[in-house]
Amino acid sequence: MESKSFNEVTEFIWKLFQKIKNSKRASECIFLSPMSVLLAVGMAYFGAAGKTKLEIQRAIFGDAAKEKDARALFVEINKILTTKSINFNKMKLLVANCVYIQEGFKLLTPYVEEMKKISSDIIEVDFMDIKEARLVINQWICNKTERKIENLIPPNLLQPITTSVIANAIYFKAQWSRRFEVQNTVNSDFFCDEIRRIKVKMMRDKQEFYYYENEICQLLGISYKENNFWMYILLPKQRFALQEMENSLTSNQLAEMFQNGAIVDVTVKIPKFSFTSASNMKDVLTELGMGIIFDGENADFSKICKRKDIFVSDILHKAFLEVNEEGTEAAAATAVTMTDKAAAMPSKQLFFFSHFKVRTMSKATIMLDSNNKFITEALSNQFSNALAGNRLESVNFHFKDFDGLSIYLSYYEELQEHGINERIRQEYGIYVAEKPEPQYNISLIYDLTEIPQKYDDLIFKAARLKRNCLASVFEKYFEFQERGDAGQNRAVIHYREDETMYVEAKSDRVTVIFSTVFNDPADIIIGKIFLQEIHGKRASQTAPQVIFSLGEPPLELKNSNARISEGIGYVTFVLLPKHTCKASRDNTIDLLSIFRSYLHYHIKGTKAFIQSRMRSKTDEFLKILNRAKPKGSYFRKRRITWISNSEYRNRG
Repeated sequence: MESKSFNEVTEFIWKLFQKIKNSKRASECIFLSPMSVLLAVGMAYFGAAGKTKLEIQRAIFGDAAKEKDARALFVEINKILTTKSINFNKMKLLVANCVYIQEGFKLLTPYVEEMKKISSDIIEVDFMDIKEARLVINQWICNKTERKIENLIPPNLLQPITTSVIANAIYFKAQWSRRFEVQNTVNSDFFCDEIRRIKVKMMRDKQEFYYYENEICQLLGISYKENNFWMYILLPKQRFALQEMENSLTSNQLAEMFQNGAIVDVTVKIPKFSFTSASNMKDVLTELGMGIIFDGENADFSKICKRKDIFVSDILHKAFLEVNEEGTEAAAATAVTMTDKAAAMPSKQLFFFSHFKVRTMSKATIMLDSNNKFITEALSNQFSNALAGNRLESVNFHFKDFDGLSIYLSYYEELQEHGINERIRQEYGIYVAEKPEPQYNISLIYDLTEIPQKYDDLIFKAARLKRNCLASVFEKYFEFQERGDAGQNRAVIHYREDETMYVEAKSDRVTVIFSTVFNDPADIIIGKIFLQEIHGKRASQTAPQVIFSLGEPPLELKNSNARISEGIGYVTFVLLPKHTCKASRDNTIDLLSIFRSYLHYHIKGTKAFIQSRMRSKTDEFLKILNRAKPKGSYFRKRRITWISNSEYRNRG
């Protein structure tokens, strides 16, 4: 490691201490492990790109640092601390790293290789189960620190949209090269400041120590039995001048003290103590120039995976220190939580009530219903808690419909042409925010202090927001047909990538056409059979006519831009006045809004069933073959000896 680069790291460590000190109360004890923070941030650095990587690099290693040098330094720091782990008779040093990643979240190979260089574990957890994920991470930290660091991850830190937690743990225990005699330890006054003093157990001894002094302070070095490790203690020359000493010292002065002292006889009195200190590093690291890593808009950790939608939400640090006659025991842990940029996604519907946000869930769910069950449950819990006077906590849900289709509508601008804004105001009234949340099209605000006793209708409507957005198109063209406005332009809604919905009104019908993409030939066959079954089961001709065409659009789309492709199917619903009248239209809209998901769920479910049946039949066939297989004892070994004149004798 180059001394210049190491000096930059030392400077960063001293600044880190100064920032944390300034963020605490003057009477509060502070203890931290800068190396634990460095290693945890370094693991995030390996996954950073662009400006994000550059800002971490500059903050820790200085403006002149190069990427290859910074990477090498992080690895070298890890090696210096670990070697990898030291466990001598009189000393134990353990450094452990781990990346907890959301199940199914694929890490890029280069990032995995970098983690191997620092001996980091990679463990999959399910952050949707917040309680279990927190338990797993906290237990790992607790075990690695010999139970000295417990519950680093607090109950409300993890969220369903958490994608990963980077954790570092350090444990150290060593005996002094010459222990303090217990009988010399006495109760003595310890001055906290000019006014306060407390009684503490003071260890006393006179022996050879490392010593340095200048006009500001005195430095004492106490060696452990493994002489490569020392504890250094700084004492201001003037009593009660601790803050002045801390403010005046620089990292260069500290380095000089560590190098230019001497071994001399010193009479010492040192407090015997034990304490734990915890810090949230977010504001501190932001002040040191790393603010971009916490910026959901601009953070770039795309070297971790093929996504640019994650950022650091928090960095927590906790450290423990105990000093006694035998030696020192210390432990520290740092956790870097990384989160999905849910708030940075455009064209979404945000359910926003009081100051609690309900966003979309990161775990795919089959929801073949026009009512979102998750939203129903989330709002029910919040409303009931509010009315009961219970303590309310922030919640943050991230939902997805079947087949990975997120609840947000990428085609919102197209819906605006068909009166979606007026339809939403009509349906939700006073609960529609005049100004939506930034980057959102619709915000619904429910004041939890004014929730009515009967709130079922509020929740029912909120859970149908996506359905009601689509309803604006259908209702518009149902009205056209009812009034006889057959000459209106066709509605074209690109409801998914490469998939489109067409709605057109005639004097005697409304035609709704879905184009849908089939990814393989088996999907086409299953889809055709499914649609033929729908057509064949039209009871008494009361159900709408359903027409399926493959590859070419139906006649209704002649002279349009509808695509022609073997993998595209067109499903046409012919809706007569009995389907679009006011008595029937709600049910019709419900069914149309879930049709696409239902079709593709049927295809996937059928394929899974066929595959399971094939596996079952294969297993049965193998069992039959195994039963027919001759047993080994059926054959007896025989030796055949050839005799002259082509005769042979059989010998058992």
